[in-house]
Amino acid sequence: MLGLGLAARTAAADCPTQAANCLLHEEGVTFLAARNFEDAATKFEASLVAGETARAALGYAQALEGQGKYGLAYDAIVEADRLSAWEVRGAPRDVDIHARSERIKYVLGELRSKIGIVRVQLPATAAPGQLAAVQREGRDVRDPRLPIAVTPGETIVAVLRNGARYTGTALVGAGGEAVWVVPLGGGPGVTVTPGATPLPATPIARSAVDAPRPVAPDEPLVNHARVGLAFAFLPTGQAHGNTAYGLVAHGGIPMNPRFSLMAHIAYLPHEGFETFDTPAQEFSGYEIAAYVGGTMTLTGPIYLAADLGGLTWSETGTVTLGAGSPDTTRTDDMWYLVYAVGVGLHIGHFDARLGVEGPFANLGHSLGGDEPALAVRTMVSIGADFHQW
Repeated sequence: MLGLGLAARTAAADCPTQAANCLLHEEGVTFLAARNFEDAATKFEASLVAGETARAALGYAQALEGQGKYGLAYDAIVEADRLSAWEVRGAPRDVDIHARSERIKYVLGELRSKIGIVRVQLPATAAPGQLAAVQREGRDVRDPRLPIAVTPGETIVAVLRNGARYTGTALVGAGGEAVWVVPLGGGPGVTVTPGATPLPATPIARSAVDAPRPVAPDEPLVNHARVGLAFAFLPTGQAHGNTAYGLVAHGGIPMNPRFSLMAHIAYLPHEGFETFDTPAQEFSGYEIAAYVGGTMTLTGPIYLAADLGGLTWSETGTVTLGAGSPDTTRTDDMWYLVYAVGVGLHIGHFDARLGVEGPFANLGHSLGGDEPALAVRTMVSIGADFHQW
């Protein structure tokens, strides 16, 4: 217990203006010095109602501590510490204010070692918001959702929205912490006063693992049609030029959240190129490719793609023999079976893919003979869905 002489001196104040809160505070100090804790608490509480001051909150905490109501006393000293901080800020050089601030911190530490902290909760199966109030020493706590300070072994009452009251004992030691899950069906050591109306029914809470996963708008769970640009980069020195760029169109049908069937067609004109050998030759051409395959989502928006299809390459070549000789022009169409594999990124309506494409069979060409081998090339495509259904 605190030294009451020091407590009274710390809490005392002159009342030159005869303000109500000051006069009530002085009466509380008198009762506190006489160890009349009940009347002292009444006067200090009335002083706080008339006008909050740190000294009244300190006296109130000391009076409650004298009655063994450590939980209420702790709340009061926390309030005193808040008010004292404002006083120190307003008068940083006032010796009395600083002395009171230090005294409050001392009492705060002492009371923390005497109380327990309890959080009152309803079972997970209860409907949200059914805990209306929590009472301690016959008084409602400010916010029943927050942990409360209690005297070890004191009575706690949980009040529900329907009026039902559950009375239990704070089984927490000094300096400890605990959670009281209110047993709605009653239990050992719990007194139940039924409410006027039953609690509303509520479904049993499901865990995050069991709960259905919401479908994100960027997951490939809808049919879609897409157009975009495609680029092909061939190794230097290979037949059919070394760069092509054009249009690509895709269509997709999801089979499950991770796998989709895909089909696409691409048209890519190739840059013209020429040789300076004798005779000089100049070539230009284009390719049309059609594929079917699928995509497999790896994680988030990233997916793998694999396709098989056919490719037609049409090439026009002009041979210049020299001065006075006519140029010779020929057109050759070549057909190939091709594969394409790559990795892609699909976010919302936007899609980008990087991969490689190459032949696995040459099907012939219009001029006959051995057709040039199709080079393995790097393929890049970017596009956007223009329709989803």
